[in-house]
Amino acid sequence: MAAAGGMTSRPPILASLMLLSDHGHGHVRDYNEAVGRAARRAGWSHMAALVKNWQGADLPAEWEVRIDCPDLENFWARNLGYGLMARSVASYARERLLPAGQPVILFIENLSTSTLMVMWMALRRVPRDRLALWLLVRFSLRERGWPGRVSRLLLNQLRRQLPPGALQLLTDSVSLRGALERFTGMPFTVLPIPHLDVDAAAARAPFRAGRLICWWPGAPRAEKGLAVMRALTANTGKGMDRLEIVVAAEAGLPSAVRGPRLATQPPGMDRAAYLAALGDCHVVLLPYHAQAYRERTSGIFVEAVAAGKTPLVSAGTWMAGELERHGLETLILDWADAAVGERIWAAAHDAEVAARLRTMQAGYLEQHGEAAFAAALQAIYARQETHAHHT
Repeated sequence: MAAAGGMTSRPPILASLMLLSDHGHGHVRDYNEAVGRAARRAGWSHMAALVKNWQGADLPAEWEVRIDCPDLENFWARNLGYGLMARSVASYARERLLPAGQPVILFIENLSTSTLMVMWMALRRVPRDRLALWLLVRFSLRERGWPGRVSRLLLNQLRRQLPPGALQLLTDSVSLRGALERFTGMPFTVLPIPHLDVDAAAARAPFRAGRLICWWPGAPRAEKGLAVMRALTANTGKGMDRLEIVVAAEAGLPSAVRGPRLATQPPGMDRAAYLAALGDCHVVLLPYHAQAYRERTSGIFVEAVAAGKTPLVSAGTWMAGELERHGLETLILDWADAAVGERIWAAAHDAEVAARLRTMQAGYLEQHGEAAFAAALQAIYARQETHAHHT
């Protein structure tokens, strides 16, 4: 059905749909801005539609705040809101994307069962012969219980709605790809991580007066090690007083007189402030829960390595596996170790660790980033078009 209508020599429009909000800053914005730069590098157009609670944010050109957003805390509003969001998405596709006459790729990287439901409803309202849907999944659907099973059902429905090959399922972890393929029975492609706009030349901030700056970036959530950080900032063990720990102000972490110095950052950091903080630190603390991050990637970890920083992680995580592949087991910490302060200091000053991190850094700068992402986009699109030709 779509082979004839969907095939064209004109480059596609890649349209990011941001159906969940971080109010104009944070991961969702940073990731999709990097996607846009990669798409343009590939010779494509990039556009974006955002939910209306991004209203007032200073946004890039071709980003439009136009998707109705329900009150997701209210059961009835949320379920009625699926229809509102679906009509908004369909209207955006009909009015802004399809009239250009180019192939259109709808791209969603902040996936949830709710967004799949919205897309299933939206696609019923638009012509689909020049339409593709690319979905990035960063978590195990099997471990989500019934929402994961509903997501699997919706993925199969979406595949039936679209032309052959037009549903492309993506992830950013090789191990997660295997788990997702086994659970869904559908193929997944591993994407590079695009947002590596870090200054690799500024590999380390200078050590100041025997003090090591350790940054715990991002929102202070339980799965990112809030309990570990609470214990760490209150720790008065040997070597802890040589550490300066930088955290988000909203974490509300304790401090101790003979423990590490505590510095806080304001909420809602933009990309420039985030990169400045990354440049200023020596060590990036990633005490993430093994259960949550066993197969799930961390963009912050990749950025830290690419920027030449020393990442410290929890055992059993995807990040630990990456370090083990490079002989960097020293950077996998037992956060409850009585000598954790001394271990953090030693890891940051170890010449062999620094040399191995430089090798890992070079590999990441080649494997990830916008150029690698642009090449991946082109390869996936070529495969999609070939599939359409042979159907």
